[in-house]
Amino acid sequence: MIRQALHIFLKDTRQFRYSIVVLMVWTLFLAASWLSDLRERNLVNVAYSVIHSSAVILPIVWCYLVARIVHSESLAGTRQFWLSRPYRRSSLFVSKATFVAAYLILPLATAQLVALTFRGFPVGDSVAAVAWEQLLYVVIWVLPAMAIAALTTSLVQFVPAMVVVAVLLVVVDGGHQWGRFAWIPYTLGLGVAAAGASTVIYLQFRHRREYAGRVLGLSAVLVAIACVAFFPWRAAIAVQSSLTEDRSEDVTAAIRTPEPRLVTPLGHTGQFQFRVELAGLPSDAPITCHTGEMVVRRPDGGTWQSGPQKASPVTRDLGFVDYGCSLWFNTGTALNIDEVVDVDISLFATVFGSPQATTVDVGAKAIPVAGAGICSAVQNVYAVQSGQRTQVVASCENAFRGAPGIVQLKVSSRDVAFSEPGSYSPFPATLQLDPTVRTAAAILRATDRIDVLTRSPVMHVQRTVRLKGIRLADYELRLP
Repeated sequence: MIRQALHIFLKDTRQFRYSIVVLMVWTLFLAASWLSDLRERNLVNVAYSVIHSSAVILPIVWCYLVARIVHSESLAGTRQFWLSRPYRRSSLFVSKATFVAAYLILPLATAQLVALTFRGFPVGDSVAAVAWEQLLYVVIWVLPAMAIAALTTSLVQFVPAMVVVAVLLVVVDGGHQWGRFAWIPYTLGLGVAAAGASTVIYLQFRHRREYAGRVLGLSAVLVAIACVAFFPWRAAIAVQSSLTEDRSEDVTAAIRTPEPRLVTPLGHTGQFQFRVELAGLPSDAPITCHTGEMVVRRPDGGTWQSGPQKASPVTRDLGFVDYGCSLWFNTGTALNIDEVVDVDISLFATVFGSPQATTVDVGAKAIPVAGAGICSAVQNVYAVQSGQRTQVVASCENAFRGAPGIVQLKVSSRDVAFSEPGSYSPFPATLQLDPTVRTAAAILRATDRIDVLTRSPVMHVQRTVRLKGIRLADYELRLP
């Protein structure tokens, strides 16, 4: 089997040698662009910027090559020349998988690892991030492309199928409102899609079950999309909460009593505001409000439910114990606002803690900062009309994902930059080609040191407050 697989691999290498050379050169220039300071506007960096931007079409090139190498010994249809060789199915699969690993995965992984090492990231952390990134590439790009190629005989059939799948995924991605919790439904959806694609590939390479493969592939796509589109938000909250130590027993919630609302000639707006205040938290622990829900229970036993609504953000510099999250609900004319009802207001928020401070000296070597990545502060001298000025460029970069917590750059206890996590994913990487993500940056006047303060999510709080016997009119937003 190994000898035959090697024979097919070398045959594919000769057949697609020009595509391989172009891909290798492209990857080399991508690595150079990752190592270059693209902020400097010279001819070399302008060229690198173009190459850097071209990375967005790399997945298309990968899918094209995967389709070509699979179609060179087509599995679909009834006129496969290789059946008379005969090729063993296992040899055929091993040769194609080796081609993908040798000419697609390994060169890009090497380029990314070199870029991270050059930028000062610890080798152990870089290897873990790069390995996870390659797994994402395989699950999101390679497996679907190979499964569709195994069910088609030419690019004329392959391209429309890939386009349909891509459009469906874009529609689902554009419609979701998961924010920092998107990794939960996406992980489930990708798991289903990867399992379906792997099964299709096995059926085609092992048994050539074309009809069964197409039914299974379409079913896997629909189930994966359903996992993302209809995943319950309370289930996502429960999953996220289970990943942190539950220390929220002492946290209580209450609804602030609204100020008297004046009735105006403009009438009802159908918009209601509830401010949920949390108590029992440390005074220096910032919070982020995520989602709220309102359930109205009428005296006749009927209910009205709002569904999950995004909460208004909270100022980061809260220095008091009682925290407030504003929740807005739009009911239109669905409710009688003068009726006495019971209302359940649910809130989900994240509390940050475990502060860690690290000092970065200006001009010193970039240093790793837990929760922020690699941080540095460089002094630049630039010309102005009156002479020269000195500024300090401070920044932190993380490998393949944003910072998992809050990152603050401080000078003399004054915030000069602030960033919140884009995702609460526990995985070491998110899908992207550029190996570094800037987590915080600031341009300052001359200084000799910068403090980097990081806080990680320490608890996810879910609270429901019931208001009994209230009039919604008291909480309605009235226009002046």
